[in-house]
Amino acid sequence: MSTASHPPGSSGSPDFRASVGTSSTAIDTGAPRFRAPRSLPPWIDSYETRYGQATEDQLRLLSPPARAVPPQHNHAPAEPNRRVSRDGYVDLAGDPILENARPRPKIKLTDVFRGKGAQHGRKWDHLRTADPVIVSAHRPATQGPPAAWRDFLQSSTYGHMDGEESEVVDVAVLDKLQPDFNKRYDENAHRDIESKTSKRKQSKTLWKRIWSLVLRHYLIPFIFRLTVMVTSIIALAIAARIYEVENAKSGSSPERAQSIVAIAVDTVALPYIGYMLWDEYTGKPLGLRPAVQKISLILLDLFFIIFKSASTSLAFESLVFHNVDAGPARHLSKALASFMLYNDSGEARMKALTIISEKMAPALQMPPVPNREDIGATWKYLEAGIQRIMLDLERGIDMQIYMGVYTAVHNFCTSQKAVGLSVPQGSIGSGNHRGAHLLGEELYNKLIDYLKSHLQLLVTQSKTHTDEALLTFYIKEWNRYTVAAKYIHHLFRYLNRHWVKREMDEGKKNIYDVYTLHLVQWRRVLFEPVSKKVMEAVLKLVEKQRNGETIEYGQIKQVVDSFVSLGLDDSDPTKSTLDVYRYHFERPFLEATKEYYQNESKQFVAENSVVEYMKKAEARLAEEEERVRMYLHADIITPLRKTCNQALIGDHSQLLRDEFQVLLDNDREEDMARMYKLLSRIPEGLDPLRQRFETHVRKAGLGAVEKVASDAEKLEPKVYVDALLEIHSQYSGLVTRAFEGEAEFTRSLDNACREFINRNEVCKSGSNKSPELLAKYTDVLLRKSSTGIEEGELENTLTQIMTVFKYIEDKDVFQKFYSRMLARRLVHSNSSSDDAETSMISKLKEACGFEYTNKLQRMFQDMQTSKDLNVSFKEHVTGLGVTKNALDSQYSILGTGFWPLTAPNTSFTPPAEINEDCERFSRFYKNRHEGRKLTWLWQLCKGELKAGYCKNSKTPYTFQVSVYQMAILLMFNDKDKHTYEDIAGVTLLSSEVLDQALAILLKAKVLIASPEGKPEAGKSFRLNYDFKSKKIRVNLNLGGAKEAKQEEVETNKTIEEDRKLLLQSAIVRIMKARKKMKHTQLVSETINQIRSRFVPKVSDIKKCIEILLDKEYLERLEDDELGYLA
Repeated sequence: MSTASHPPGSSGSPDFRASVGTSSTAIDTGAPRFRAPRSLPPWIDSYETRYGQATEDQLRLLSPPARAVPPQHNHAPAEPNRRVSRDGYVDLAGDPILENARPRPKIKLTDVFRGKGAQHGRKWDHLRTADPVIVSAHRPATQGPPAAWRDFLQSSTYGHMDGEESEVVDVAVLDKLQPDFNKRYDENAHRDIESKTSKRKQSKTLWKRIWSLVLRHYLIPFIFRLTVMVTSIIALAIAARIYEVENAKSGSSPERAQSIVAIAVDTVALPYIGYMLWDEYTGKPLGLRPAVQKISLILLDLFFIIFKSASTSLAFESLVFHNVDAGPARHLSKALASFMLYNDSGEARMKALTIISEKMAPALQMPPVPNREDIGATWKYLEAGIQRIMLDLERGIDMQIYMGVYTAVHNFCTSQKAVGLSVPQGSIGSGNHRGAHLLGEELYNKLIDYLKSHLQLLVTQSKTHTDEALLTFYIKEWNRYTVAAKYIHHLFRYLNRHWVKREMDEGKKNIYDVYTLHLVQWRRVLFEPVSKKVMEAVLKLVEKQRNGETIEYGQIKQVVDSFVSLGLDDSDPTKSTLDVYRYHFERPFLEATKEYYQNESKQFVAENSVVEYMKKAEARLAEEEERVRMYLHADIITPLRKTCNQALIGDHSQLLRDEFQVLLDNDREEDMARMYKLLSRIPEGLDPLRQRFETHVRKAGLGAVEKVASDAEKLEPKVYVDALLEIHSQYSGLVTRAFEGEAEFTRSLDNACREFINRNEVCKSGSNKSPELLAKYTDVLLRKSSTGIEEGELENTLTQIMTVFKYIEDKDVFQKFYSRMLARRLVHSNSSSDDAETSMISKLKEACGFEYTNKLQRMFQDMQTSKDLNVSFKEHVTGLGVTKNALDSQYSILGTGFWPLTAPNTSFTPPAEINEDCERFSRFYKNRHEGRKLTWLWQLCKGELKAGYCKNSKTPYTFQVSVYQMAILLMFNDKDKHTYEDIAGVTLLSSEVLDQALAILLKAKVLIASPEGKPEAGKSFRLNYDFKSKKIRVNLNLGGAKEAKQEEVETNKTIEEDRKLLLQSAIVRIMKARKKMKHTQLVSETINQIRSRFVPKVSDIKKCIEILLDKEYLERLEDDELGYLA
């Protein structure tokens, strides 16, 4: 369906954008006008193509749309055609639709400032605003409505993309997407929206509208350029006037060069700015130009701005420094006023503003520079100028005097005749170089004499001042003297560049440049006699501040700076040192500080507690740090800290250490932290604290264990481990918070924990007790239970266990017990989580290395291999077609070298019910792995039996039993009563194992003995048909205390045997590497290598050495040496 649409109430658009169509009431007689469903509102003229292709007459009936071009997509090969002339303006000629558009209204001034005046007037507006001007350029503009409709249809066609889904748009869909699509235009609703929008715009603050106008209005760049052009014209006129005034004052070309440069630059700048002004308004925007043109314009603008600013400043500088009669400020005012405030006849215009104040005091008049041949008059002239600089510099120095003194210095140093000076005979006639050399030395010596006399006068004046008045006098004269020294240094540049430089190059001593000479004379003449009194005044000010009074510390800072500036290296005048500062300021300052704090601390300690004194000392130390920051030199920070630390802390360290135990006993962390910070400032100040802390933690740990260790044999592992963790957590937090986690305090904590964990009340019954209880607690956590803990909590608990494990000395004991318990968990499928088991092994590996956990990891691998093997076995059994009496069995193949398991200590004949399946599995495994031997661990086998004989239960009980119990109970399938001898004969179990199995069945009342009592020979056993239990699944596979005790004994026995082998292997490894060793050295080295697993006894090492000697791995040599036998 082809459409042409135009919203009611709209008119032709004056901006020639891609809006289409006009309203029409033409009706096609060949097709219905309204049909359901429609996809367009009823006021849109339409023609449905299902009635055939539209004819020319039918297209004429529809209102012709505006000119359009086919839509452009991202994949379009080219930009849409735009009819735009080469100069950038839209070409409207020849297009009747565009020519007949509504005429453009006149632009008002208010519209211009609102940004509405440039929509069609300026070149490239369609590119600046990113609004394309799209006009029909592919067809002649004179074609009629049919051609226009073809353009519109072509522009409205979008091809169907591959894989695009589509659906029929009916009335229901349109109602859902646009509920008001079938309604007429509501002018009131749109008016409300427009009013709200206009109010929102008006609500913008004034500065936001101004900022938006500055950033977006097209006239802003134009105004900028125009302003620069106007100011450039003014700058050119000022530069010309400056040139005219300078030309009248002096005809010298160097003095006029700067104003000439300014005139030349401004002359070139005016046409350039004019061009840029024209280009800004009519040219293509900078962002649409090629990259080379962009960079060229930007660099040209930057060059113009920098060069023009520099040239104008040079012109003003020439006015200030070369056109002076009564001071630079006065003549700058004259030069500018002569251009802006005076007419041609020279009469003043009283309406002008004064640029620079004329209220400066009149400058001291000096006579003209004497003739260069008259050296005596020249020195008098120089002396007057130097006197003027030294004493009256605050009032300013006239440029004429400045240039006169500089010229006089030059004349003095270059004069060939020494009129008025007493020069040795023959010196004058020895050539210009020799004469200049002598005159330079004469001028240098005269300057020294002048400085000495000037400084002697200041010394005399200083005697009338004391304390703060002396400080004020010293600082004032120092500042005036150093500023004058800089001026004189510049005025004597010729002397510095020639005579002084030559003398210094020749290695002459006590020759300095003029500024350094001033400092040297100040130090020799004035500083040495007054420095002690100045320092006394400084120390009094500092003491006032320490006593809480407010002082002007800026004076002290200036004194410090002057002391530092006087530090000159006598061997190399170009270098500076801090010797003067350290000797005259730092040394007395530190002595006064030490004396002050020693007196204060003694008095304060006598009147206050130790805790209060620590607070006082902490505050005083902070004050001294702040004092350095405010007005002292940074070099004093280290010696000042050392002095304060000794006076405030070192002298009272024993008092503080004695208080530490009180703070520990009362858990006063804040005060302990304060004591730690104070004592850490002095050498070895914390060593006694660390020792007392270690002793305190060890006693606390031993006390905590003693509280819970009433009976070591019955002690719950969780209670024991929790007691250890509580002590460690308490003091570990104390180290972190109070002692900033310091490494030495952490080491003290580790030593204390290692001591009370390995040698406490529980360990008296055996040194292996701590690692055994820790392993048992880990087994409790990792074993399935009805009260399981969450995974996150379990991980945190395992991390805490590793904290205790870190302090365990006999880590091999933990390994033995842990591996046995892990084996039982894996064999009986009793682990709470494989992830938790893996996490624990990873932690052990990280703590002890790969070798420690190698067997544990192989146990997990065996269990995974067994799972795969069971799947294959079930497939094998299924393939054999065995269905009768088939068992649901699981077999675990455990490697002998990795599992801490032993063969059963009794013979056993499995019952016929399971024997057939076991033999079938044996044949299956041997066929797959030839040469391997299977050993059945019957003591670890278990199974389930259904008991349907009980009278008191409708549901048969399920007994979870060991394979030994299973063999006993299956015998009662044949008859209800068996004697002890019958059971022993059928099962072939040893009496010890049989008694243990029967005892559990009798205790659970599954069997009844006759006569009653413990199972033994001569008794008979029958089933208890009246058996009752609250649970349907009854676990009878319970190990007794006797069995657990026996297993513990066997484990400890294995540990001792393994330790002997480990010691022997370590000794052989050491001797193989060393070949020869002293006996004591071998023992020490062995202990160091084995310490990570356990702490061996020296006696055990000696026994192992004897064993290796007997086995001829080692031999005895002379001088108590042992040798290795290959």
